[in-house]
This record gives sequence, structure tokens and C-alpha cells, in this order.
Amino acid sequence: MVQDGVLIYAGMLEKSQGQDIDRLAFKKILWYTLDELRKVQRREERSEEINNEFEFKKEKIEWDNLIILKDKAQELNGIEKLVFFEHLLAQKEITNLVEVAGCSKRTLQRVKKNLLVKLKNALKN
Repeated sequence: MVQDGVLIYAGMLEKSQGQDIDRLAFKKILWYTLDELRKVQRREERSEEINNEFEFKKEKIEWDNLIILKDKAQELNGIEKLVFFEHLLAQKEITNLVEVAGCSKRTLQRVKKNLLVKLKNALKN
């Protein structure tokens, strides 16, 4: 984010030839930084909510649940399988799966959320 602030300041220096822009640049950098921090906070909160919904408790593995998950995994489409096996089970970051999946990070997060709901419903029944 420091680099972004420097880039914003340099861009403002180029646009305002000769004017005193320090105060304006400071405010612009401050608001940009706050916006970026809010974005990160929202992403973290959403990820935490989703991850809290679907925690495997390693101490209490029920064989029936494993069979249900195995059957449900066979019904998943390609992107859902990628998210299930690579992200949920192998603990790989969603950002690393973007190239493999050929879609955006937002799409993968949406798929993950829907997948967790599917799996949760399958385990309830």
C-alpha cells in the first residue's frame, strides 16, 4: 500500500504542474488507504464466516458423513470439484486456483459458498 501511495502522489505531481498539492495528495492517499483496508477487512470477514460454517472436526470423524461426502463429490461439476479438493481439502489459496479454474476470484468464492451450502445440506439429511 505504501507503493500505491507513492504512485498516487507521483500521479498528482504530474497532473498539477507547479501547484502546491501536498495537502490534497495526503487526503487522497489517506482515503485510498482506508478504502483498501476496508476491502481487506470485508474479505477477511466473509472468508471467516464461510470457513466457520464448514469446519471438519478431526477428532469426531463419522464414517457415514465421509460416505455422504464421497457420493456428493461425484455429483459436483469441474469448478466445484476444484474448490472442494484443492481449496477445502488441500488448503490451497483461492487466488492460486484462479488460473487453473479459468474464472475470477469472486466467481470461485461464490462457488465455494454455494458448495458449502450443498455439502452442509447433504450432511443434515
